[in-house]
Amino acid sequence: MQQQNRNNATEDTTQRFLQELNKVLPDSRLILYGIQRTISLLDTQNSHIITQQRLTPNEWKTFFTLLAFYPNYTPYETLLSVVTSLSVEQCQRELQEAQRKERKYFKRVFRPAARAITNLRIKLEQVVPVLHIAPLPQCGYLLMIKSTRLYPYEARQE
Repeated sequence: MQQQNRNNATEDTTQRFLQELNKVLPDSRLILYGIQRTISLLDTQNSHIITQQRLTPNEWKTFFTLLAFYPNYTPYETLLSVVTSLSVEQCQRELQEAQRKERKYFKRVFRPAARAITNLRIKLEQVVPVLHIAPLPQCGYLLMIKSTRLYPYEARQE
Protein backbone atom coordinates (compact mmCIF):
# COMPACT_ATOMS: atom_id res chain seq x y z
CA MET A 1 0.00 0.00 0.00
CA GLN A 2 2.78 2.42 0.92
CA GLN A 3 4.62 1.65 -2.36
CA GLN A 4 1.40 2.27 -4.33
CA ASN A 5 0.91 5.66 -2.61
CA ARG A 6 4.53 6.57 -3.41
CA ASN A 7 4.03 5.57 -7.08
CA ASN A 8 0.81 7.63 -7.27
CA ALA A 9 2.60 10.64 -5.78
CA THR A 10 5.44 10.27 -8.30
CA GLU A 11 2.94 10.00 -11.16
CA ASP A 12 1.11 13.13 -9.92
CA THR A 13 4.39 15.04 -9.67
CA THR A 14 5.43 13.87 -13.14
CA GLN A 15 2.10 14.95 -14.64
CA ARG A 16 2.31 18.36 -12.92
CA PHE A 17 5.86 18.81 -14.19
CA LEU A 18 4.90 17.89 -17.76
CA GLN A 19 1.98 20.32 -17.64
CA GLU A 20 4.29 23.13 -16.50
CA LEU A 21 6.89 22.24 -19.09
CA ASN A 22 4.40 21.98 -21.94
CA LYS A 23 3.21 25.53 -21.15
CA VAL A 24 6.62 26.90 -22.18
CA LEU A 25 6.97 24.71 -25.28
CA PRO A 26 5.30 26.55 -28.14
CA ASP A 27 3.43 24.21 -30.51
CA SER A 28 5.10 21.14 -29.05
CA ARG A 29 4.76 18.69 -26.21
CA LEU A 30 7.12 16.43 -24.27
CA ILE A 31 6.14 12.76 -24.20
CA LEU A 32 7.75 10.08 -22.00
CA TYR A 33 7.64 6.42 -23.08
CA GLY A 34 8.56 4.24 -20.10
CA ILE A 35 8.79 0.85 -21.81
CA GLN A 36 11.27 2.16 -24.36
CA ARG A 37 12.85 4.71 -21.96
CA THR A 38 12.48 7.46 -24.57
CA ILE A 39 11.74 11.14 -24.31
CA SER A 40 10.17 12.68 -27.38
CA LEU A 41 9.28 16.19 -28.45
CA LEU A 42 6.05 16.08 -30.41
CA ASP A 43 4.93 18.78 -32.83
CA THR A 44 1.31 19.40 -31.81
CA GLN A 45 0.46 21.15 -35.10
CA ASN A 46 1.47 18.28 -37.41
CA SER A 47 1.41 15.37 -34.92
CA HIS A 48 4.92 14.16 -35.64
CA ILE A 49 8.03 13.62 -33.55
CA ILE A 50 10.46 16.53 -33.78
CA THR A 51 13.25 14.84 -31.86
CA GLN A 52 13.69 11.85 -29.61
CA GLN A 53 16.31 10.35 -27.28
CA ARG A 54 16.53 6.92 -25.74
CA LEU A 55 17.85 6.87 -22.19
CA THR A 56 19.90 4.17 -20.50
CA PRO A 57 18.33 2.52 -17.44
CA ASN A 58 20.46 4.71 -15.12
CA GLU A 59 19.60 7.89 -17.01
CA TRP A 60 15.89 6.99 -16.93
CA LYS A 61 15.93 6.27 -13.18
CA THR A 62 17.88 9.48 -12.56
CA PHE A 63 15.43 11.53 -14.63
CA PHE A 64 12.41 10.15 -12.77
CA THR A 65 14.10 10.69 -9.43
CA LEU A 66 14.70 14.35 -10.35
CA LEU A 67 11.05 14.57 -11.47
CA ALA A 68 9.84 13.03 -8.21
CA PHE A 69 11.61 15.74 -6.21
CA TYR A 70 10.62 18.62 -8.52
CA PRO A 71 10.46 21.56 -7.74
CA ASN A 72 12.84 20.76 -4.88
CA TYR A 73 16.40 19.56 -5.20
CA THR A 74 17.33 15.89 -5.18
CA PRO A 75 19.98 14.99 -2.56
CA TYR A 76 23.25 13.39 -3.64
CA GLU A 77 22.57 10.21 -1.68
CA THR A 78 19.21 9.70 -3.39
CA LEU A 79 20.74 10.10 -6.84
CA LEU A 80 23.54 7.70 -5.97
CA SER A 81 21.13 5.11 -4.59
CA VAL A 82 19.08 4.91 -7.81
CA VAL A 83 22.15 3.97 -9.89
CA THR A 84 23.65 1.55 -7.37
CA SER A 85 22.22 -1.32 -5.38
CA LEU A 86 22.73 0.60 -2.12
CA SER A 87 20.02 2.10 0.06
CA VAL A 88 19.75 5.86 0.52
CA GLU A 89 21.10 5.47 4.06
CA GLN A 90 24.12 3.47 2.85
CA CYS A 91 24.82 6.07 0.15
CA GLN A 92 24.54 8.85 2.72
CA ARG A 93 27.13 7.13 4.92
CA GLU A 94 29.45 6.52 1.94
CA LEU A 95 29.21 10.15 0.83
CA GLN A 96 29.73 11.52 4.34
CA GLU A 97 32.83 9.36 4.72
CA ALA A 98 34.08 10.52 1.33
CA GLN A 99 33.54 14.19 2.28
CA ARG A 100 35.65 13.70 5.40
CA LYS A 101 38.54 12.37 3.34
CA GLU A 102 39.04 14.59 0.30
CA ARG A 103 37.26 15.97 -2.74
CA LYS A 104 38.63 13.46 -5.23
CA TYR A 105 37.35 10.59 -3.07
CA PHE A 106 33.84 12.13 -3.06
CA LYS A 107 33.99 12.38 -6.85
CA ARG A 108 35.01 8.72 -7.10
CA VAL A 109 32.12 7.57 -4.86
CA PHE A 110 29.57 9.75 -6.67
CA ARG A 111 30.88 8.91 -10.17
CA PRO A 112 28.06 6.49 -11.20
CA ALA A 113 25.41 9.12 -10.47
CA ALA A 114 27.51 11.93 -11.97
CA ARG A 115 27.92 9.97 -15.20
CA ALA A 116 24.15 9.41 -15.46
CA ILE A 117 23.48 13.11 -14.77
CA THR A 118 26.04 14.28 -17.34
CA ASN A 119 24.66 12.01 -20.07
CA LEU A 120 21.08 12.91 -19.14
CA ARG A 121 21.90 16.62 -19.42
CA ILE A 122 23.25 16.11 -22.94
CA LYS A 123 20.18 14.17 -24.06
CA LEU A 124 17.71 16.59 -22.46
CA GLU A 125 19.47 19.53 -24.13
CA GLN A 126 18.95 17.86 -27.52
CA VAL A 127 15.25 17.17 -26.94
CA VAL A 128 14.09 19.99 -24.65
CA PRO A 129 16.62 22.85 -24.37
CA VAL A 130 14.48 24.57 -21.71
CA LEU A 131 15.18 21.76 -19.22
CA HIS A 132 18.25 22.16 -17.05
CA ILE A 133 19.80 20.08 -14.30
CA ALA A 134 21.57 22.48 -11.97
CA PRO A 135 24.12 21.41 -9.36
CA LEU A 136 23.59 22.67 -5.83
CA PRO A 137 26.94 22.42 -4.01
CA GLN A 138 26.79 20.47 -0.75
CA CYS A 139 23.18 19.45 -1.50
CA GLY A 140 22.43 17.70 -4.78
CA TYR A 141 20.84 18.60 -8.11
CA LEU A 142 17.80 20.61 -9.12
CA LEU A 143 15.68 20.02 -12.23
CA MET A 144 14.62 23.39 -13.64
CA ILE A 145 12.55 24.70 -16.49
CA LYS A 146 14.44 27.57 -18.10
CA SER A 147 12.17 30.29 -19.36
CA THR A 148 11.75 33.98 -18.75
CA ARG A 149 11.16 33.10 -15.09
CA LEU A 150 14.11 33.04 -12.73
CA TYR A 151 13.04 30.13 -10.53
CA PRO A 152 10.97 26.99 -11.16
CA TYR A 153 8.86 27.81 -8.09
CA GLU A 154 7.36 30.81 -9.88
CA ALA A 155 5.76 28.56 -12.50
CA ARG A 156 3.62 26.90 -9.81
CA GLN A 157 1.97 30.20 -8.79
CA GLU A 158 -0.01 30.60 -11.98
